[in-house]
Amino acid sequence: MKEKQISHYFLVMLCYCFLIYNYGWSQGSNDEKIISNLQTKIPKMMEQVDVPGLSIAIIKDSKVIWSAGFGITDYESKNLVTDNTIFEAGSLSKPVFAYAVLKLVEQGLLDLDKSLSSYLPVKYILDDSIDQVTARMVLNHTSGFPLWWPEGENLKIYFKPGEKFSYSSEGFVYLQEVVETITKKPLTEFMTEQVFRPLHMTNSSYAWENRFEKHIAFGHNQFGQEETPWMRNRGNAASSLLTTTSDYAKFLIEILNSSGLQKATSEQMFRPQIKLNPNCIDCTDNQTGTLSESLAWGLGLGLYNSGKENLSWHWADNLRHTSFFVLSKYSKSGILYFTNSCNGLTLANEIIKPIFGGIRPILDWLHYSDYDSPEMIFRQTVLKEGTEKGLDLYFKLKQNNENHENFIGENALNEIGYILLNINRIPEAIDIFRLNVEEHPNSWNVYDSLAEAYATQGDTEHAVNYYNIALKKVTEENQRKRIVKTMEDLQTH
Repeated sequence: MKEKQISHYFLVMLCYCFLIYNYGWSQGSNDEKIISNLQTKIPKMMEQVDVPGLSIAIIKDSKVIWSAGFGITDYESKNLVTDNTIFEAGSLSKPVFAYAVLKLVEQGLLDLDKSLSSYLPVKYILDDSIDQVTARMVLNHTSGFPLWWPEGENLKIYFKPGEKFSYSSEGFVYLQEVVETITKKPLTEFMTEQVFRPLHMTNSSYAWENRFEKHIAFGHNQFGQEETPWMRNRGNAASSLLTTTSDYAKFLIEILNSSGLQKATSEQMFRPQIKLNPNCIDCTDNQTGTLSESLAWGLGLGLYNSGKENLSWHWADNLRHTSFFVLSKYSKSGILYFTNSCNGLTLANEIIKPIFGGIRPILDWLHYSDYDSPEMIFRQTVLKEGTEKGLDLYFKLKQNNENHENFIGENALNEIGYILLNINRIPEAIDIFRLNVEEHPNSWNVYDSLAEAYATQGDTEHAVNYYNIALKKVTEENQRKRIVKTMEDLQTH
């Protein structure tokens, strides 16, 4: 090699090394900046919406690059939240179970597209449509099952299986029974063998274990009141997982790497199976309209095309613990957090934004506002200081909001009203429902809710009056029948 060529070669290599070094440094620096900002911001957000405890993990290149605990597990012990604090995972139980089901498929013990009734005939559903329900339909929420089995009613299939999306925990319970029949093992044993033991998830179980008692995070309701942990002896595939951030991150890394499943099988989890209806989660009574172009469901995972990349996600909310994760299969990265508060998902957008950008379309579909939104400020004021101060604040906030269409919506007001109704603050619930009627006079549902509040108060005259208005506006046949029956029961008694 000539001298000039050698000099040129070393110059190129020097520049290349310089770029690699500086790129790596800037990336590391950016990670440090994101983490530093989250460490500062998370406690402030938690305090604003009364979230006692939070545990978080960030995954990059299939490794946890940061994990931390904030706050406390409960107000009595004041134990600090750590990576090993046990949380009720709620609906984050579903992706883990979905993964285990796909392992059964690869073992030849279950066919994704074979009728589940061929494995386990169902005696408690007198509906021929049950013979059309498959494991795939359960995992992508197109089975036709309701969210949960309605108390005091027969369990039924609400629409043609495979026709549309409607989020269903009850479908997962049925699939669990099929899996237990095939494997001849209870859920907890099956999940330990298929998932927990291979992934070294040593602090996870679908049923209560006494060893969890010292590390459990107590759930907290809308008022910050502690609630006793659920100590279930029998696992529920849809909702009973108890786990830690450290353990659950191992599962997320597993599905990012596709190391426990064949590539073709793993890809089905992340492949859109059905588009979502932007207007409903429980869509049993909704007619399918224009479907979302950015939101879909895979097998056990929600999917979001952000315009920049395809993300996978899931949420959990059992009214006392809330949690969320977002993954990028392409970059093998993700973020996961658990909280022991019903308000935890109001933090999601701000926590995830620095890494993946905003996830507002997902949270809008789920009906969660940001922790510092007018809705949350109004809600916290109503719950802590009463509706008199709350309503004063509402109109001040509205006056300062340039775009009233994006102000506190009908669903948000309705939710606040029902929170008050459920804790027997009935006159205040009526105040909120009346506000909703004034703000959204064309909606049948606001009159239905106000009528229910009056009925709860024992004011039959006002209840029937508002049920009649709701009846004139509602078009869905099932809702019409329910309102008519409710009015008949009121007038009979």
